[in-house]
Amino acid sequence: MDFLTLVVLYIAAFLVFSYILILGDSKYHRHGYIGRLRDVMIRFFIWWPENFLPSPIHHHCRNILIKILYTRNCFMQVLYIFLVVSIYTEFTIDVLPVAQQYSFGNLMTVGPYVVLAINLYCFIQSYRVDPGEITTDTHKHYMNIYSYDGVLYKKNSTCRTCDLVKPARSKHCAICNRCVHRFDHHCSWVNNCVGGLNVMYFLGYLITLTIGCVYLAYVVVWVLKYIVIVSGLVNARYIGEDNKPHPITFSIMFQHLFLQYPRLVFMFTSLFLLFFLVGGFTSYHVYLMLSNQTTNERWKALPNSLESSRKKTQYSRGILSNIAEVIWPLTTKKRRKKR
Repeated sequence: MDFLTLVVLYIAAFLVFSYILILGDSKYHRHGYIGRLRDVMIRFFIWWPENFLPSPIHHHCRNILIKILYTRNCFMQVLYIFLVVSIYTEFTIDVLPVAQQYSFGNLMTVGPYVVLAINLYCFIQSYRVDPGEITTDTHKHYMNIYSYDGVLYKKNSTCRTCDLVKPARSKHCAICNRCVHRFDHHCSWVNNCVGGLNVMYFLGYLITLTIGCVYLAYVVVWVLKYIVIVSGLVNARYIGEDNKPHPITFSIMFQHLFLQYPRLVFMFTSLFLLFFLVGGFTSYHVYLMLSNQTTNERWKALPNSLESSRKKTQYSRGILSNIAEVIWPLTTKKRRKKR
C-alpha cells in the first residue's frame, strides 16, 4: 500500500468515525444501524478504561473529564488559543517566507491574519457578552419578546431552579445555573451559553474559523505547488521495477513532500479534516439562523406526531428578517423603543 493511499484511508476513517460519533444520536440515525454503532462505540470507550486502568487513575481521569465538560472552566478556551497559536506560528515560520519570496501578494500573506483577528474578536465576545441571562430584574422584559407556541413552549411553565415562569424560547442551563433567553446550547469552547444576545458573535466565530481553515490550507497548497515547480520535482523521473525511468506519480510526489516538508503536509491534512468538522457545524448553525431555530428547539425530545410541527417554526419571519434578528436581537430593539 503506497503512502498516499494510507493517508486517504486514515482521513476517510477519521471522517466516518466523527460522523458516527457526532450525528449517530440524531433523529435520523438514532434507531438505525449508525445509532446502534454509536452506542457500541460509547460503551467500548466506557468499558475500556474501567477494565484496563487502575481504579485510582480511572477515577481521577473521570473526575477531570466531568469537570471539563460539565462545569464552567477555561480549559477548552486555553486549548483553543494553544491550537491557534501553534497553527499560525507554523504558518509564519514555514509558509509565510515562501509566500513572500514568490510574491504571492497581500491577499495570501496578510489575509489569514485579518481573518484571525476577526475570529479572536468574535471568540472573546462570545465569552464576554451576556447571552441573555434571565433574572428577577430582566424577567418581565424577556417575557414580552416571544409568544408561546403551545408545543415547545407552554404558558405558566416554571423553572424549578430559578423559580421563575419560563419566557418562550428560554431554557435553564445546568452548567451555568441560570435561565437564558433564546437559549441555543452551552459551548465549552467559549465557556459560555449561546443565547439571543451573543449568538451573532458565536456565528461570527464559527464562520471565520471555517474561512480560516480554507484560507490557510489554500495558501499551503500554493506554497507546496511552487516548491514542486521550482525544485523541478514535477519533471522528475523514477526507476521502476523494470529498471526503466518513468514519470513521477502524484503518490510519489506526495510522499516526497511529506518526507521533505512534513510540517507543511501535516498542517494541510489537519486543516482539511478540521474544515469538514467545523464547516459542518457552521453550516448547521447558519441553517438555524436562516430558519430562526435554536439547537435546543431542534433537539428537544418530542413525540413523533409533533415532528411535522417542527419543520417550520412559528418564529420564522423570512430569511432576511431571521438574519436581522440574529444580528440585531429583538430584545435590544424593544429596549430602544422604550427609551
